[in-house]
Amino acid sequence: MKRKPLLLKLFSVLACLFIFLQAYTQVTINGNIRDENNAPLPGVTILEKGTNNGTVTDMDGNFSLSVNENALLVVSYVGYLTEEFSVKNRTDFNIQLMPDIISLDDVVVVGYGVQKKSDLTGAVTTVSAEDIQKVPVPSIDHALQGQAAGVNITAKSGRPGESADIQIRGISSINGTQPLIIIDGIPGGNLNTINPSDIASIEVLKDASTAAIYGSTGGNGVILITTKSGKPGKMIANLNVYRGWEYSINKIELMNSQEYMAVLEESSKSAIALNDRPDTLKTYNWQDIVFEPSSV
Repeated sequence: MKRKPLLLKLFSVLACLFIFLQAYTQVTINGNIRDENNAPLPGVTILEKGTNNGTVTDMDGNFSLSVNENALLVVSYVGYLTEEFSVKNRTDFNIQLMPDIISLDDVVVVGYGVQKKSDLTGAVTTVSAEDIQKVPVPSIDHALQGQAAGVNITAKSGRPGESADIQIRGISSINGTQPLIIIDGIPGGNLNTINPSDIASIEVLKDASTAAIYGSTGGNGVILITTKSGKPGKMIANLNVYRGWEYSINKIELMNSQEYMAVLEESSKSAIALNDRPDTLKTYNWQDIVFEPSSV
């Protein structure tokens, strides 16, 4: 009677040992990893999931690794989708990785190269072409009004064609507040020389860090303008047309020449008429002449 419990315990231990050894049976796997163009990818990481057991591919994209026969392989490479593969009943792997286009970060073109948008320390406001073309305006400075926070744009006068006064985050210098204009990488541009319909995007650099890129000329801020360029495929032509009319309202009611002469004669101390034939005087409505209806 005493031998039965002992045999049961021994049988349980042997069963656990068998399961343990079976679970950790090692196999050697080999494989090759290539990109979407079927070119070998060196330096790809192959890791047994849940462990620190792993390796990397050589210059030809080949790898060899001893793993558990029930392991799950995690294959990862910078800029490519991470994939997982089961080792069950497999010892050879031919893997093709696809680029991870969705995970690419937005980039911002700066004076000394390209940076990730998340790594850019300067304050940047982007105005797209869609935002610019919402309101038909003759120049870009008017199109920027109300589109970029911290950018104050005011007209210097009512003179046609005159550029507006642009201040980025207030008055920064007594010698001038105009920001540096860079059009397609060329500094010293003029906003009045560009058709707003030709703009692809506008970036406004608004803090003092712009001086590290553009020097003292960027002390008042920088406006980066990128114009549209050709794209592969069918030719597409866009026509942008708008038309409007301008006219004045609430004009002042004025006297004609005869009424004006009568008032002058009544107010004059002299009894002599100022004009013998007031009915021959012409009447000019200067308001109508100055405020003629105009079309734009």
